Amino acid sequence: MTMTRPPSYTYLVGGYLAYAGLVALGLVLFLLGRLAQAQKIPLEGITGAGGAPGSQPLKLTNGLMTSEWFQDGQGAIRIEGVARGGPPIDLTRRPDDHAHPRGRFLFLREEGGELWSVGEAPTRCPGACGKLSDAGENCLFFMAEQNGFAIEATVSLSPDEAVEVQRLKIVNLEPRPRKLTLSSLREWVLNETGVEMRDAAYNALHVGTWFVKSLNAVFAQNRLLKGGARRHRDRRLSPEIGFHAISPAPGAREDDRRRL
Repeated sequence: MTMTRPPSYTYLVGGYLAYAGLVALGLVLFLLGRLAQAQKIPLEGITGAGGAPGSQPLKLTNGLMTSEWFQDGQGAIRIEGVARGGPPIDLTRRPDDHAHPRGRFLFLREEGGELWSVGEAPTRCPGACGKLSDAGENCLFFMAEQNGFAIEATVSLSPDEAVEVQRLKIVNLEPRPRKLTLSSLREWVLNETGVEMRDAAYNALHVGTWFVKSLNAVFAQNRLLKGGARRHRDRRLSPEIGFHAISPAPGAREDDRRRL
């Protein structure tokens, strides 16, 4: 009985095909990684950019409110219906277009230096290094490093109230004293998502804010927001208000984003 041995070129072709398959697989993985870094597609563990197709935020929720955060610092807050006895509402504007950042932003500037932000979205400052991660226990952790400062921001929700708490730690990485100005930005909605997104400019016209110095807080109310009665004809102007408080006391406040 004789055995037929395959020609030597069969092994050669098979080796080339296996090599080509490995190269193709490596190329696909490389391209997926580059696309994720460019925030074109989301990958597991990477939220993507706010407003970009397919991006999914990291979420915190306590049943009364939901806080959403994207990798680039964008996000929104939603007050759930159980907290107000009516339809859920957006407390702040939610990102719907990557070209127009929306979120609860923190801006920083050293005397005579450039403006930058905790999260890349609002300033697109080159060289920024930031990372958003789920810290567990209904808590998120954001780290960023820029211009010789290390920033650590912890975001959590109160267990039994519709309140989000942010704690900020700033570390000077240079051996010299430095003065830093910190500004926070909120774009108030205080209305149902569908209502606000139909005409954001019209909704903004009906949002009023006032500052209470003794509380170091800005309060906001929307004159379009209705109460939570089941029948539409029974719904009246809602007395609900949102607030943004800072400690230590802020040096100034501004109602117009263009002058911020």
